Amino acid sequence: MLKKGRILIAIIAIAILGWIEFSHYTAWPNALAVPENKRRIYHFAYLAAIAAVGYWGLAKQSMRWLKQIWLLFYAGSILLMLGAGVLSAKLGWPGKDFMNGLADYRTFICTPLPFFVLYAVAVSIKRLDTSLHKA
Repeated sequence: MLKKGRILIAIIAIAILGWIEFSHYTAWPNALAVPENKRRIYHFAYLAAIAAVGYWGLAKQSMRWLKQIWLLFYAGSILLMLGAGVLSAKLGWPGKDFMNGLADYRTFICTPLPFFVLYAVAVSIKRLDTSLHKA
């Protein structure tokens, strides 16, 4: 059985964290008031917090693979962003277009949509499994 209370709390918390992150550190003109390096640290901190909240929301679920997918997705995303940031700062590579695309990707994964999609897939699989066992 999926623990709907934890899921709902996680979706709401991710939405709030994502909204704060976007409105203060991404959206113009508020983002311009924060120095670039400090803004990058805040982006990373909010992304890590969203990953932790999502993990908490999935922690008591009976389908263990949900947590593994969540952690793999966010750990990979964080490593990709950190790696691209270091390469950009040291070598000027990858280019500005790639970094802008990465910023759009970060904005997307700071929303509740990835969590909600994972939850919807889990519900669908659970229903399919239940209907196959009844047949």
